[in-house]
Amino acid sequence: MDIFTLENLIKEKKAQLLNIGERYGLNHRKTIQCSQELDQLLNLYMKEQNTVAHANLPRNYPPIYDFR
Repeated sequence: MDIFTLENLIKEKKAQLLNIGERYGLNHRKTIQCSQELDQLLNLYMKEQNTVAHANLPRNYPPIYDFR
């Protein structure tokens, strides 16, 4: 899935989450499920961005994130 498609899906899911949260409340199972779906999309988006960033680096380039 390309990054632009993911961005659109994330925008749609955010709007859906707001609507569900307003309608059912923040602790309702539908709100929590939608929030988890948004989390999955955001994780996929971050993974895609990281893949694209690494693809443009030379092979021997040090890691982007250093958590030492």
